[in-house]
Amino acid sequence: MTTIDIISKTSGKVVETTTSNTINLKENSVVEIHISYEEVANYTREGNSLIINLKNGEKITIESYFDDPINSHHIVFDDKDGGLYWAEFVDANEPIFITASAMPPMPGV
Repeated sequence: MTTIDIISKTSGKVVETTTSNTINLKENSVVEIHISYEEVANYTREGNSLIINLKNGEKITIESYFDDPINSHHIVFDDKDGGLYWAEFVDANEPIFITASAMPPMPGV
């Protein structure tokens, strides 16, 4: 099972830590998934949900991901070696295109 932290964009605090494969976002959030982005097979959209299919067959469903304007929510992968990768969707109305790019280290962290 994959550990996932839901972080409020308003407070910056973790509002939920879960190993559930289904997450329902209730506010603008950063979803930190504690796996390498290289473990992702593909991304799909079902209605307003984002589906992340992993290479090991696991499926993570993030409900309400596309309920709000694009970039209201963000996905970050933590590769367990200290690397953080930000997944970015180009347009919620188009087929899913995503890039994963390394996030620079934060000073003082």
